[in-house]
Amino acid sequence: MSNDKPNLLLGMDLRPEFVALDLCADTAGAAIEALAQKLIDAEVVKPSFLPAILKREEEFCTGLAFDEMGIAVPHTDPEHVNAPCIGIASLQKPVTFQSMGTPDVPCEVEMLFMLGITDPHTQLDFLQSLMSSFLVSGRLTALKAVDSPERMVELFESYFE
Repeated sequence: MSNDKPNLLLGMDLRPEFVALDLCADTAGAAIEALAQKLIDAEVVKPSFLPAILKREEEFCTGLAFDEMGIAVPHTDPEHVNAPCIGIASLQKPVTFQSMGTPDVPCEVEMLFMLGITDPHTQLDFLQSLMSSFLVSGRLTALKAVDSPERMVELFESYFE
């Protein structure tokens, strides 16, 4: 794990190395795999995180349609996480996820917000904060348009100040 001081946002560590811009993926699974690998490489999640998050996505879909674009919020159980963290990916082109709560409804996703949660009791609070923030017009579009991982972290953080 990096010795850098965690940059905690709502209790979650977010760093430029947890960000993938313009990610090329043809499927939801490929997008999840690429972003999860960043978190595995940083050792904030365990190697078991990837198969666990893919399995959970099959059972509990995480696509969410907002007016600006579709997003996905993949996450899994705390035993696969070393430290609370969030990974963010903007996709080159939308990929199809299934919608949260209505798995028979496809959702074209342009951004992923992958959560590494260590305390399941904080999960709902974090998700509510995230969803409330993304209801503000222009925020998702602004995140999608950033040109550096550092700017992604800076802009994302500014939504929760």
